Amino acid sequence: MSTWKGYEVLDWLDPDPRESEDDELDIQYFDTGSPVGRSERVVLEDAPAPLRSWQFTFFTLAELKPFRDFLERIAGRLNRFWMPSWRDDLSLQADLSTSSNALKIVRVGYSDGMFVNTGARRHLAFSDPGGAMSFTLATAAADDPTNGRENLTINPTFGRSWSKSTARISFLRLVRLERDLSEIRFLNGATCELVTREVPMEAPTT
Repeated sequence: MSTWKGYEVLDWLDPDPRESEDDELDIQYFDTGSPVGRSERVVLEDAPAPLRSWQFTFFTLAELKPFRDFLERIAGRLNRFWMPSWRDDLSLQADLSTSSNALKIVRVGYSDGMFVNTGARRHLAFSDPGGAMSFTLATAAADDPTNGRENLTINPTFGRSWSKSTARISFLRLVRLERDLSEIRFLNGATCELVTREVPMEAPTT
């Protein structure tokens, strides 16, 4: 079991990529003004709270037990936990050397659109194919359009290097389960669908 910033991380169980869905967004807003005059749409949330469905498959009871124990610890919607996106959200532009806090990523608008306002996209999960995840926090971000990159400062640093050709950088999302009950179905193995709701305004900023 991994933990980060006081919350458990569900990083030891890969979701089924064929069944897990993309994010869904429910945005609350209202329109101001009259039907015939100028109007303005006001969004009620400070940050979007994506909903996502994940499916996990187990082939033995021994594989299933750690997952059932996890569900008991989370206790439905009661407790928050970290869920990696399991995507290549950011890409290294240059290798990251051991103990370096200077992270150079391919320019994607992270500094202007993702780093600001909340802590939701500051938490990063690094992994290599088949390897365990390591976590860090982006504490600063600056755009560098001349070199086609963005320069991030991270803390803590890693006790190893990361290659731009193999490293995956996924956002670590703070989530709650969307419902209290999770159903496990048994048919040629066991499957379980988890629906998570991100809580971006609750993610630590430091």
